[in-house]
Amino acid sequence: MTTAVRARAPLVALFTYAAADPGHVAVMDVAQAHLERQGVRATYLRVFGNRDILRTGQLAKEIVARRPDVVLSFMTNANLAMIAATQGGVCPVVGWSMDLTGACLQNLQTGAKGNVTGVSFPASVQHDQLTLLKALKPGVRRIGHLYNPGYAVAQPVLERMQKAAAGLALDVTPYLCEAAGEFPAVIARMAGEGIEALTVGPHELFNAHGKAISAAAMHLGLPAVGLESIAVEDGVAGFAPDFPAIWERGAEMAARILQGESAGAIPVDVSIAPQIILNLRSIRRLGLQASVGVIRSATRVIKE
Repeated sequence: MTTAVRARAPLVALFTYAAADPGHVAVMDVAQAHLERQGVRATYLRVFGNRDILRTGQLAKEIVARRPDVVLSFMTNANLAMIAATQGGVCPVVGWSMDLTGACLQNLQTGAKGNVTGVSFPASVQHDQLTLLKALKPGVRRIGHLYNPGYAVAQPVLERMQKAAAGLALDVTPYLCEAAGEFPAVIARMAGEGIEALTVGPHELFNAHGKAISAAAMHLGLPAVGLESIAVEDGVAGFAPDFPAIWERGAEMAARILQGESAGAIPVDVSIAPQIILNLRSIRRLGLQASVGVIRSATRVIKE
């Protein structure tokens, strides 16, 4: 049997919707280094949409026109742009999203489903966030969820949050917030309507303004749980993607695709638990207590 010889080195595109900041460059470095450790010798194309959704869509089309052998897509909006650009199955995509299946794959044409895989948060994350709030504030019943439907992940996350709440005897109410200037008023309305704690949904607006959101919550005595930007300010906890582990896994998937596997034959990986950041400083300020078990469950603990 004769083994086919590739006429050129494979082309691997690394694509993100976010700006070319050190954090996004770093995760690209992780993915590329892991591919190289697996013996992949490729030409790499790095593309940044710089938080411009229209430009990101155009860049996705330009990437597809280059016919890369695989695309590693680092954010939900980049995933959506790539999926739209490659509906005909032109090039396989390995993506990361908080909810890759719900936000990115559910509306794909049948033929294109075999062209996308990747890594996503475990389905238990919303349950874990609510369980943590209950552990920090026993007796809590009413939780507000800061919500902006302008991000594809927001609605599936809200649905899972409310489903998890039903099993924990909690009530989760969404509060729409579409501009940074609305944070104080929206969170004040939560407190005025009897909300006892809040979760911060996924959205670029919320990620970029963790300090303002958590400060407004702290001012009104509400423990807030969100992503890292909430935890490192005045929130009590954050659930952050373990990006080094995620992109090592993504690189492994990309290597399998380069070796001839179909992306659709590789299941979306939901096994990588988020890193839990616990802010003991905020917990103390709110008059709450964290048990030894809760503290031990944290990846990182902020004490001062």
